[in-house]
Amino acid sequence: MQAARNQSHRSAAARCTAPWCDQAAQFARVRTKTLGIWGREDRVNPLEIGLQLLRDIPDCRLLVFRECGHWAQIEHATEFNRTALEFLAAAA
Repeated sequence: MQAARNQSHRSAAARCTAPWCDQAAQFARVRTKTLGIWGREDRVNPLEIGLQLLRDIPDCRLLVFRECGHWAQIEHATEFNRTALEFLAAAA
């Protein structure tokens, strides 16, 4: 109940429940190498969003796991961790 009284918590909750808006114009401004990791069966963030990132971010790599929902980092932990660590090491 205390969290509900906090204005910043209410503002954050409102943003989370606001309708999704198209950010494609913002994606094109990203100038950093980007790694997207997606579950093909993700019902929270459909694969089409990941494909949009791949199209719109100039230096984006997208890894899509089959038989995977929203929690790729748990459902495919070994491959997720290996890929993320390789990506970060290459950027160092």
